[in-house]
Amino acid sequence: MTNSELKGRRVAVLGLGKEGLDLVRFLCRQGASVTVLDQNTAAQLGNNYKQAKKFGAKFKLGDMHLDGLEIFEIIFRSPGVPLQLPEIKKAKRAGVKISSAIKLFFDLCPAKIVAVTGTKGKSTTASLIYHLLKGGRSRVFLAGNIGKPPLALIGRLQRKDTVVLELSSFQLEDLHKSPQIAVWLNVVPEHLDRHKNFSSYLAAKKNIIKHQRGQDWLIVSRDFAGSRKSLKDAKGKVFIYSLNKVLKRGLYIAKGDIVYRTLDSGKRQVVTKVSDITLKGKHNLQNVLSAIAVAVLSGVSLKQIARKLTAFKPLEHRLELAREIGDVIFINDSLGTTPEAAAAAAQAFAYRDTAMIVGGVYKGGDIVKMAKDMAKHGVKFVALIGKSASKFERIFKRHAPDVATKKFSTFKSAIKEAYNQVRTNGGVVILSPACASFDMFKNAYKRGKEFKDIVKSL
Repeated sequence: MTNSELKGRRVAVLGLGKEGLDLVRFLCRQGASVTVLDQNTAAQLGNNYKQAKKFGAKFKLGDMHLDGLEIFEIIFRSPGVPLQLPEIKKAKRAGVKISSAIKLFFDLCPAKIVAVTGTKGKSTTASLIYHLLKGGRSRVFLAGNIGKPPLALIGRLQRKDTVVLELSSFQLEDLHKSPQIAVWLNVVPEHLDRHKNFSSYLAAKKNIIKHQRGQDWLIVSRDFAGSRKSLKDAKGKVFIYSLNKVLKRGLYIAKGDIVYRTLDSGKRQVVTKVSDITLKGKHNLQNVLSAIAVAVLSGVSLKQIARKLTAFKPLEHRLELAREIGDVIFINDSLGTTPEAAAAAAQAFAYRDTAMIVGGVYKGGDIVKMAKDMAKHGVKFVALIGKSASKFERIFKRHAPDVATKKFSTFKSAIKEAYNQVRTNGGVVILSPACASFDMFKNAYKRGKEFKDIVKSL
């Protein structure tokens, strides 16, 4: 789709969140006739409504917003809107084109795209890639779920530029093009309420490589079964990394060093020591190696990579140090919304007495394995909150009986008790909920901020 194809077209933007507003802005500037469809009222949409109206959009809001989709020529759906909605299927059968902001960006972007997907670690990896690439011979932009709105870059981008994108399964599920460099992080079951089963979730993720060409790259770990399966679907070249195995080509860990064996000759070079990296936790080493791989393919020298790695600061709400009280540290990992992420957070601090705060709206993943992993990593106490507290309590009692658990009705009381459990021996309190937040908080960012506010008041 080109800019000229949008002028004068009857276009619907389905969902007026951050990405939807970016779409409205762009489409109105291209001369499209834009109608915003959203189940919320104008008052609920707040400033987004005011901005969209200012851009020139019309509106159809409330419970009947999906009626009559067939009158539009193109419908742009937001990531939160399922393709499987009956109204969307009906519109598609009637000949309406279904698209999205990301699909449009891929059509219009002249620059090289580096895209990152996986169940967890996408934002950290994308941010680290941007950090390693910026300041080089060509311009680099961080866009998408973090960074700048992608469509706002159209018109500024040149062929020699690079755009780094974080892509979720919701954005990937109908993507018709793939990036020049695809970073495939570990994929475990998540969002099964939307995708129905793991196979469908995995199929959505695979669109990141499905349309690649022979000169494109897949960067992938060999440490996970799901990641190794993606190798069979690779259409281009592959850059492999591993935390567990010495490789003849690629990146790996050996005796505390990050080692790169060149892709052409296999020459061994040490990038840096693991101990010099600011990101903590074994799971973050997966993110680090994938980001280094992108930098290597982009022509960044190993010396520059090592220097920049030491200067990188972890993202807010991802294993973020919130406060130290005496010998006790408080870690905010509010964006750890899967059991796998919570287990990884526990592992990152396995050398200390650990109390975890877990719970919220369960959205999939292996809770049994999480409980067993937490017991193995020395977690002594788990404060359970939110809608899933009873479910988690049953699983811990059955599969990790040595880990003490207690349910709490308030966030503050859970944090205080977690602190009391580890303050004597100088331990760590970790908020890594393994769940979504919307039963108690507006979003995971608000949950993390409240955690930090409470911790500062102790």
